[in-house]
Amino acid sequence: MDTCTVNQGNIDEVLKLSNAHTWVDGMDSLGAVWWNSTRTRMFIKFKTNTEKPTIAVGDTIRPDSITINGSEPYIYPCYNEVILRGDFGPAGTEESREPCAMSCEPKIQIQMQSQYIIWNTNTEGTLTVYDISGRELIKEESKTTGEHKTDIRTLKNGIYFIKLQTENQSITDKQIIIR
Repeated sequence: MDTCTVNQGNIDEVLKLSNAHTWVDGMDSLGAVWWNSTRTRMFIKFKTNTEKPTIAVGDTIRPDSITINGSEPYIYPCYNEVILRGDFGPAGTEESREPCAMSCEPKIQIQMQSQYIIWNTNTEGTLTVYDISGRELIKEESKTTGEHKTDIRTLKNGIYFIKLQTENQSITDKQIIIR
């Protein structure tokens, strides 16, 4: 993961949202923020402890270009405004179909990296990536256990839902890609 200096303490100033909206939740928390390996896309993972972040469809993102250009080894300043389109579906959820003691089985995992989604299962699993409208963009099935890698280099700026499902577990994660 290629981390960057944009974080929960400065994201609302560096990537200012219209309508006085915010990227952070009610406890001023935000998930990880990182660049892809070529530093052309920024990934932002949301976190919700109490209240949800107020970012909404129709918001305009206004990068300050000074922080990103001045402190990140990014060749071109990021100053173009981006308007969020589509809709926000349900928040990411993790569900288990059967109660399980801590030692019963390891949890399935999703990790976003710059150009790939790394996912782990302990049984057969399916990873599906949906766009904001619910359209299926990527679907990969695995008949083996362990770590798997899914290429996401073709994904454009936007909001995506990543669902990883096995026989007994399901995780849905919401990700925003900004480049």
